[in-house]
Amino acid sequence: MTGQAGMARRIASALFVTLFFLWGSGYNTFGVFFPPLLKEFHGSHASISLCATAIVLFTGATAPVAGWLIKLVDVRLVMGVGATLAGFSMLGISRAASFNHLLVWYVLLGVGLGGSTMVPASLILTNWFKERRGTVLGLATAGMELGGVIMTLLSARLISTDGWRTAYVVLALPVFLLVLPLIIIVIRTRPEKPETEVFQCESEPTASPNTQIAPEEGLEVREAFRKRSFWLLGLAQFCFGLGVAGALIHLVPLMLKAGYTATSAALALSSVHALITVGKPTMGAVGDYIGARRALAAGFAVCALGILLMGDAGRAPLLALGIFFYAFMLATPIALVPVILLEIAGPRSLGTLFGLVFFVQTIGAAIGPIIVGWVFDITGSYMAGYTLSAAIFFGAAVAILGCVEVFTPLAAETMAAGD
Repeated sequence: MTGQAGMARRIASALFVTLFFLWGSGYNTFGVFFPPLLKEFHGSHASISLCATAIVLFTGATAPVAGWLIKLVDVRLVMGVGATLAGFSMLGISRAASFNHLLVWYVLLGVGLGGSTMVPASLILTNWFKERRGTVLGLATAGMELGGVIMTLLSARLISTDGWRTAYVVLALPVFLLVLPLIIIVIRTRPEKPETEVFQCESEPTASPNTQIAPEEGLEVREAFRKRSFWLLGLAQFCFGLGVAGALIHLVPLMLKAGYTATSAALALSSVHALITVGKPTMGAVGDYIGARRALAAGFAVCALGILLMGDAGRAPLLALGIFFYAFMLATPIALVPVILLEIAGPRSLGTLFGLVFFVQTIGAAIGPIIVGWVFDITGSYMAGYTLSAAIFFGAAVAILGCVEVFTPLAAETMAAGD
């Protein structure tokens, strides 16, 4: 293994740990905090859902800014500031005296996560790995869900023994003790050597057509805006966020409403994250073989079926099967969307464009929990809200099939002209 290859692996490992403690604790645990927050602040299902909405919406709003800043300043500064804000926000949540204070801290948590998680991590990994990008993205970002598995169980235990406020203090500590040192010591934006020496995975050729694109090639943001595939990808991500978030945030209250115990509901939420941990790298690898677009469309369709089955939570076998389909495919976009976007637009403006697509996704994810909560408040049942979420998710599968344009590197065009 060359020194640069070893560095690439260390960076991927550091990002795994970073996502484990930031996204795994900051967002993926929210479901187990839903019932105690509902009780403490005397809110409705829709109002408490605003807290989850604040996280995803402001994560998405910050993401394009983070992608743009990484082109101007050291990525460690962007991620370090974001992680610090996320850590202090979790401490602030633990001391919130009113619902308005609570909501403000969740807004700041979203800003911190936007600067320190998905967009920076995806950009760094695509810079360091030329081939098998779907697999690498799937493996490294699996830390988000593995963090959800472990930190959800830990949070549920702490909530039952010491209260939800203490749980948030415990979630904040690793951010300062582990995440910040890793960002400062290990993380780098891209290799210092030329692109031809970037680490390659030693395996069969990838299905991606653009593994040899130089970092200075690609479309500017305004040029990407003229591509139909870019807008269809954005539409697919909006539908994905809208359909998936409501089902995830309301899973615990859905099961409590259906008569399951709080322990069973927490275990189910933890199981979702465990299945994502396996499903995301699996689908990333599938995308490397059959193409990221086809793999993502199939993942969306199966996930929609899972949401539909989950709506009938009173029937345990259907609920279990639905959770399996839903969770295994849920995070497929995290592994494959950066690859698809690279194929459409090239690497020149990848950070900004991925930030914009991620923002569109988070708009959907911000609306989804509110819609499901609102439908529940009206009907007293989750079935209608989950059915609507599944239908929207099928729309995402259809939209992604229309993303057919591929960016052709200038070097390839010149070679073709010479032939």
